[in-house]
Amino acid sequence: MLMDFLTENWAFIFCMITILAFVYRTTSKIDNLIGRDIKGRNILQRLDRIEYQLWPNEGQSLADKVNRLESCQSQMRIQIAEMSTKTDFIYEEVKANKK
Repeated sequence: MLMDFLTENWAFIFCMITILAFVYRTTSKIDNLIGRDIKGRNILQRLDRIEYQLWPNEGQSLADKVNRLESCQSQMRIQIAEMSTKTDFIYEEVKANKK
């Protein structure tokens, strides 16, 4: 009975094995193409790490660091403006005392 099935459907079975082999080889090539990095992470794991850096989270992302730098820069700009005003005032006082 099994032998009858095999002899009647040998072309179908051969085609299925060929298709499965092709699919397996193609997926292996894609996996090798995408590959893994030195630490063994695949492309999805690496993309997750990149995505983690793009949006603000608990202070560890690149976006959070840029926001902190921007805040510090704003504070420094205010302090520089205050120092400039004080320096101008001192300069005018010194200039007035020389005359």
